[in-house]
Amino acid sequence: MTYVMSDIHGDFDRYMKMLEEINLDEDKDTLYILGDVIDFGESGMKILMDMSSRPNVYPVIGEHEYTALPLLRRLADGVSESAIAKLGEKALAAFASWGKNGGQATVREFFALSPDDREWIVDYLGEFAPYEEVEVGGESFVLVHAGLKNFAADRPLDDYGIDELIDESPDFERIYFPDKILVTGHKPTVEINPAYKGKIFSLNRHIDLDCGAAYGLPLGCLRLDDMREFYVE
Repeated sequence: MTYVMSDIHGDFDRYMKMLEEINLDEDKDTLYILGDVIDFGESGMKILMDMSSRPNVYPVIGEHEYTALPLLRRLADGVSESAIAKLGEKALAAFASWGKNGGQATVREFFALSPDDREWIVDYLGEFAPYEEVEVGGESFVLVHAGLKNFAADRPLDDYGIDELIDESPDFERIYFPDKILVTGHKPTVEINPAYKGKIFSLNRHIDLDCGAAYGLPLGCLRLDDMREFYVE
């Protein structure tokens, strides 16, 4: 079976509950996680460590990982006055902005890790894919964190930069691919339609999986084989 979830935002308990709910089998199942694993919650590093240990879990980068990676890479050797000074004014501003956008919890947890584990996390984040394409049950899916900025019907997916895939949600009134289903996270579904508060949203061959776990709403997961939805509180 093939499963997709997104926007876990550091909630390790609900992440583990979801793996139990779907009964993820290492030999038979595949799980794609569409970014924003970290920030806001207190256990993003713990989730990443678990994900990295599972050969059947495939991560796609979100804007929170994209923001965090260069900063964590530069501070992986530890916090010191000299390390902070080397960041420079621009990086310090980015660090402060990220901290205000849920990154403080991630920083605390990151620096509680051993140096080897910090290096492991940085390397793992660097392996996150910009997008994935999968075929399940005769249907084709494009899996990406946010959407396809500057979309053109004849534009290859490889032509999109990461910044075009992580920070702008699609037009939900538009059909992007007549022969594919676009699956994203990023935008809490309650912001698309209040009737879908805490629920997966689907319209015009586009599915949004961000049920708002970062804000106390359920974590959602979709099984692509039969489009069954799973939720944990």
